[in-house]
Amino acid sequence: MIPIKTKITRDHRLSISAWRAISKVAWERAGEVWHSEILPKHFQAGAEREYGYQRRSRRHNERKQRKFGHRRPLEFTGDLKRHVTRVRDIRTVGDNSRRRGAAKVVLHGPSYLYAYRKDANQPNKARELQAVSRGDARRIARVMDEVLTRELGKTGRDEEVRT
Repeated sequence: MIPIKTKITRDHRLSISAWRAISKVAWERAGEVWHSEILPKHFQAGAEREYGYQRRSRRHNERKQRKFGHRRPLEFTGDLKRHVTRVRDIRTVGDNSRRRGAAKVVLHGPSYLYAYRKDANQPNKARELQAVSRGDARRIARVMDEVLTRELGKTGRDEEVRT
């Protein structure tokens, strides 16, 4: 074994506008990952447990099985799934003084997505669709870390490289 000493120093001093641009790229990628990878998981078997959905009545599940041949969560006729997965509307905000940056994923769905009655103990489907599990949060954090590392690597310049 031959020991090799390596010292690499990078200077990542960025202007505020450069950081906002990099932050915006990372948030946009995080929104895309949520929409393409995490949102479809909400309609798969086992999502009730992972995301903590409100229990549906046995009658509802039996009717869904009899009429449409499935017991997938958040899906009855399939309209909700088709609507929200079809349109990808991601709006990003870079890091600024009021907000630390964000990705807002707008879900375009049928009218009943936001219409529910609390007094009738109906589930809030919009809230259930927005749920993020711990595993999902770790996935999004990894994606943001990869994007930030890649983008910062592009902007930093080598000050000192000693081998």
